[in-house]
Amino acid sequence: MNFKQTRNVSLILVFGLLAPMLDTTMTNIAISDIGRDLHTTLSSVQWIITAYVLATSIAVPFSGWLTQHFNGKYVFLVAQLFFGLSSIGAALSHDINALIIYRVVQGFAAGLIIPLVTTMLVSVAPREYLQKLMMVVMLPIIVGPIFGPVIGAFVVEYGNWQWIFWINVPIMLLAAALNYWKVPDIPATNRAAKIDAIGIALLGLGSAAIIYGLSQAGEKATFNNADTWTYVGLGLLAVVIYLFWG
Repeated sequence: MNFKQTRNVSLILVFGLLAPMLDTTMTNIAISDIGRDLHTTLSSVQWIITAYVLATSIAVPFSGWLTQHFNGKYVFLVAQLFFGLSSIGAALSHDINALIIYRVVQGFAAGLIIPLVTTMLVSVAPREYLQKLMMVVMLPIIVGPIFGPVIGAFVVEYGNWQWIFWINVPIMLLAAALNYWKVPDIPATNRAAKIDAIGIALLGLGSAAIIYGLSQAGEKATFNNADTWTYVGLGLLAVVIYLFWG
């Protein structure tokens, strides 16, 4: 692929990354509106943020195994479709439990999409273009969480919280269509590779425990509580074991 073709593919990949990165923070601004409409407590509503981040951290280790066994282009496509469908479910949710479930699916899909973008770019980009294009890919990872609350505030001000999820749908449909038609196949790298279930479990659960522990610190407005120290400690222990595993 020449530079123009590779640049176009990288822009398509970046576009597919946009909604998952915005969604890491865009819902923060709608917490009070969601709680009021769904008649639930603030602590319950905060789980739509925690559940998304936890599911993302658990999914990330799976992406490497999936690209070893399946065409990376279609793994990316399926993850995009699941993100879009779960966004529809979240927008249509009438109780907090359903919304949290759809946010888990969203987060898991995002956890596949985020590392797949860099994996796919490395697979298709010539070495001489890779550094420049990698900087383009990093842009939504950096600015997405920053602009998320700004966009969320605009949406809630002039619409309602459901539109925070509805706007994901056309973005992901267009991103999936562009991925299908324009991104080249990314062949499986090693179909014979066995899944490192213990390694994935250690990394995924370790990351999830750390994030949950930190969320408890935010909820209780202090790091000096048993839940934070316990979960962060267990999470760090799991990550250290993972580093020496195998």
